[in-house]
This record gives sequence, C-alpha cells and structure tokens, in this order.
Amino acid sequence: IYQCDWSSDVCSSDLYLFTGTSAAQTITNNIDLSTKGGLVWMKDRTAGSTWHQLFDTARGGAYSIATNATDAQYNLGGYPTRGVQFNTNGFSVNDSYNVDISGHLNVSWTFRKQAKFFDIVTYTGNGSTGRQIAHNLGSAPGCIIVKCTSSITNWPVYHRGIANSYLTLNSTDANGASTAKYYWGDDTTVIAPTSTYFKIGRAHV
Repeated sequence: IYQCDWSSDVCSSDLYLFTGTSAAQTITNNIDLSTKGGLVWMKDRTAGSTWHQLFDTARGGAYSIATNATDAQYNLGGYPTRGVQFNTNGFSVNDSYNVDISGHLNVSWTFRKQAKFFDIVTYTGNGSTGRQIAHNLGSAPGCIIVKCTSSITNWPVYHRGIANSYLTLNSTDANGASTAKYYWGDDTTVIAPTSTYFKIGRAHV
C-alpha cells in the first residue's frame, strides 16, 4: 500500500498524450522539482515493449535509467535536445527515450523531495561493508530502492514489511531472505534503517 495524496504538492500522477514528433512537451502538475528536487517516472502506455524511464534531480535531466532492466544509466545529452528539464511547476520533456513517440499515451509519476516522504541519495562505492549511507528523510525509511548507475546490476528493494528480506524490482523472483544481510546490513545481520542512515552490505559496495 502506498500512501500519497496525488493532488498534493509533493506527488502527482499524470496522463498525457504526445501529439508531436519528438517535440518538446511541458507537463504542469504544480510540483516544484527545480528548487525542491525530486524524481519523474515515465512509461509509454501505448507500446507495451517500451521501458520505464526514471529521471531525477540528483543525477540531472540528461540521465535516464530503467527499472525493468539491469542496464546502467543512459546519457541522453540533455534538454532541450533530449531528456528532461525540471521546472518549478512540473517538468518538460523532449525525445526522452521511449516517452516521446508521436500519438502515444504516456503516464508519469512525480515525487518531490520532502521530509518523511521522499529522498534521493547518491554515493560512490568504496568496498566497505556495513557502511552507513546518510539520508535526509528525517524518519526511518519504509522503503529503499538501490541501483548502481554505472554498471549492470539488479534493483534490490528494502521494505519494512519484509525487513529481514529483500525484493528485486526488475525481477519476478520471490523475496530473498538468506542473503538480505548482504544488502541491508554488515554481512552478518540485517540492520534496520534509522532516521539518518541505512547500512549496506557487500552486495552494494
């Protein structure tokens, strides 16, 4: 169960129809991504074989990454040629890799960074297991999704409902319990996230 008022100023779900051919489109949803930061998740609903595409303010609007694949992020070059521009009242998109096909219906979900709701964290691996990764959520995260942006890896997911296990976002596999300590701990045990950090094992370093 995901709790969010989709008419609020921190999250939005939008359906929109691109009628141009790789033409710039502006989606106005009254979410301030430009100054507050956040993430836009998009999917073409007309062509089922297209990938999900995620853009966020931490990596920049030129970089797309797909939740249904293990690929590293793609550098699309940047708006206005390609990619996403983050605005104070939504976002603009142009030829953003499978979400700007003429006449196709698309869906987007927007998440703004906000204490006790949503945060984006980036870090560089250093080979140290049991490492603390700081966040600014201001409360213990209920869900954490991690993806290496520079290489081919899965998307492991922590959820407090299965705190001693993990899911894989890009896979149909059942949850994995025996190796969860290698994702959300120190390789010895699973360690619950706190209001300021979460720990990662060797699967993330």
